[in-house]
Amino acid sequence: MRSSGRVAWPAEWGKPKRARWYLALGWLGSWAFIAFVSALAVASSEMAGATKYLVLFGLLFVTIVVVGCDSRVNVRKRGVERVRLEAGRGLVIPYSRIVFLGSALMVVLMFAVFATASYEFATKAGDDVPAPAAAAVVFGLVAALFAAYLWQLVTGRIGLGRVTLTPVGIEHRSWGYRSELPWDDVIGVSALGGGEPEIWIRGHDHAVRKVTLAGRWGGTPPQGPGIAVQAKNLAVDPALVYYTVRFYADHPEARAELAHEASVRRVRAALYP
Repeated sequence: MRSSGRVAWPAEWGKPKRARWYLALGWLGSWAFIAFVSALAVASSEMAGATKYLVLFGLLFVTIVVVGCDSRVNVRKRGVERVRLEAGRGLVIPYSRIVFLGSALMVVLMFAVFATASYEFATKAGDDVPAPAAAAVVFGLVAALFAAYLWQLVTGRIGLGRVTLTPVGIEHRSWGYRSELPWDDVIGVSALGGGEPEIWIRGHDHAVRKVTLAGRWGGTPPQGPGIAVQAKNLAVDPALVYYTVRFYADHPEARAELAHEASVRRVRAALYP
């Protein structure tokens, strides 16, 4: 059985620029180290109040590094075992949990920073010192914005994305919106470059059914007549996903297997002519 790592990388995407991301993530990692060391240094000094902020920013940098490693460095993920068949639906190709949970954690950390700052400024505010009160309001408003995003997470309006291939069409759940396109309306499947690998599934005009679940908080569907899958967010090798979607778009006689384990076996073995 072939692994997804042996599937040819689409030429349109170009060679993954890992070296640039190694440097960027290494730089962020150094800032995380500085933040944690500084937290230890000031913990028992007159600046002990800054310790919590240094720890929060250190955790933020670490989270960014982890998400970056998963989405930018480890682009050709070997998570093909995560492809599964969902009874009554079809072949499910999930988004990366690391990217999703890491992004959510970043929002939590930013909320904690601004909410804490707002509280501390508010407790120092007084009639004779108006500046802390103004700062408390500003930081509180920023914290409220992050809280609104977290509320979208809690209510499920923003959720882990996935691409579902069914015998009748394609369903794409991004973080904050959902798109559906029948196979009969698919014109073509393309690998688009432009900085970030993208799988573009073009359909006829007005054929794509789009539902926005979280406004701009979870992204918005593309304006064009099609479905755009951001390859960096997938839990599976993007090249494998591209060839999978293209195969079923080009071979209508094989779409019936999307309701059976045969589709899972095909993906895991990368059986595409």
